[in-house]
Amino acid sequence: MLRSTRATTTRRFAPALALGAILAAACADAPTRPADVPDPSFLVNATWDANGHPSVGAMLYDFLGDGIDGTDLLCSGSLIAPTVFLTAGHCVAPFPPGSEFWVTFDSDLLDNPASLTSLIKVSSAVADPDFKPSLGGDIHDLAVLHLPAGSTAGMTPVLLPAQSLLTTLLAAGQLRGTSLVQVGYGSSATANGRPAFPWGGRRNTGTAPFKALTQFQLLLLANTKATGQSGECYGDSGSPKFLPGTNTIVSITSWGDIPCRASAWSNRLDIEAARAFLSAFVTLP
Repeated sequence: MLRSTRATTTRRFAPALALGAILAAACADAPTRPADVPDPSFLVNATWDANGHPSVGAMLYDFLGDGIDGTDLLCSGSLIAPTVFLTAGHCVAPFPPGSEFWVTFDSDLLDNPASLTSLIKVSSAVADPDFKPSLGGDIHDLAVLHLPAGSTAGMTPVLLPAQSLLTTLLAAGQLRGTSLVQVGYGSSATANGRPAFPWGGRRNTGTAPFKALTQFQLLLLANTKATGQSGECYGDSGSPKFLPGTNTIVSITSWGDIPCRASAWSNRLDIEAARAFLSAFVTLP
């Protein structure tokens, strides 16, 4: 969840559910269920998204084999075509072939945990075959979930960027001083002391300032105390970064610092490597 002022319950996401701050561990450890942690001091500056971004959803996995409910959040993601859901590669790669996932676009996973609205069983999941469980560089941290035909009827997918869009915007001076919009379901984080990661089950939204652009990744500032804006944390893996005022996403959350207090890296979608993977599933601009 982007840094939130509110949580209805407190949860801590184990490494397998990580934003990717410990991506290598995330891909090596067996998936585990969130565990309770003490009440935190909430970070601020994000709000419940409600119906603001209805095509941003949650990816779920039945950790205990007891049926899917709102506590089974694994990652976040976006609908990029009527039957294609985009998330991070490290949300899929650790699981054996044939693992079952679900997607929901419910903006509050815990308002009725036993009966999520629009719960969709994933037909198949495909991680980028070039995905690398490491931090930084060209790690191809992308995956798509195939959804049944008709399961997202009436929904408008998000838009993908044109090739090299971020490079073009940076060269034109249109990224520096800009804050991108982030939307995700993940946990919050304590501001000081021993890290704790409360989770409220909601799709939250906020903004984060542009910091840097590398060949493969976009870096946003996640230090909410310094920026006065929002950050992201565990469970936000795969969550989209929107250009402000648009329905266009330019990157998805990949990894960041372990206590979720400094910076967040996201996998660019406008680069050749990402487009090569995505072109097998959707028509690109």
